[in-house]
This record gives sequence, structure tokens and C-alpha cells, in this order.
Amino acid sequence: MTDYKMTDEWRKKLTEFLGECWHEWELIGSGNHKCKYCGYISFRDFFPSNRTFTTDKDMLAVFRKIRDKGKWAIFYSRTMQIWYSEEEQDLESNLEDYGYEACFSRWLFLDNPEQACCLAAMFLEEQG
Repeated sequence: MTDYKMTDEWRKKLTEFLGECWHEWELIGSGNHKCKYCGYISFRDFFPSNRTFTTDKDMLAVFRKIRDKGKWAIFYSRTMQIWYSEEEQDLESNLEDYGYEACFSRWLFLDNPEQACCLAAMFLEEQG
């Protein structure tokens, strides 16, 4: 089974896909920082961090955006192919207990939000 780990490159890609700024901070004096992309200024060393894409909240935001862009069916199909190729050896025992769709849904939605976001980033790279 593949060990999915989020990279900064994927974090940036997903952040921009969501229509948000991938903040990169520059010190502008007296502990204040300015994002070199959007110009947001933070005061006294307190500035918002970028999304981690390791939480349920981030995963759902990405999934909803994929849906809103009309690509959900393609993404769902592609991730099902990945799941089937990775889980093939354990599939028979799980299918008897839960069924095909339930096993896949658990893997995609419930097991690991970081994995799900990595799959979304991989999908976006494939889509161009």
C-alpha cells in the first residue's frame, strides 16, 4: 500500500485550486510580515499559516471544489482505480463484510484526509 505524504508543492497547488493565496512571508520590520503574493500584512509575528491538507476540513474543501468544477465523477473513478490496485489483496475479505462501494468510500473519505488530499493533488496534476 502506498504511503501518501503531502508536499509543499501539492499544498501550494491545492491552495491555489481553492482560489486562496499560498502565503510566503517577508519581514517588513518591527516583527511585521507581508505576503509577497497577496500583500496581506500581519502585525507582531502573528500571521495566518497555509493549509496543511491533513484535516477533514481541508479534504472536504478540496472535494467540494472538484465537484463544483464538474470533475467529481472523473476524480471518483480515478481514485477507485487506485484503490482497487492497492487494496486488491485484502479486497475479498472486506467485500464479504461491507461491499465494494462501502470499502472504497471508507478508504477515500474516512481513513486518512492527508491521503485523500494527496490523491486530489495527483489528480489535478494529471488533469493539467
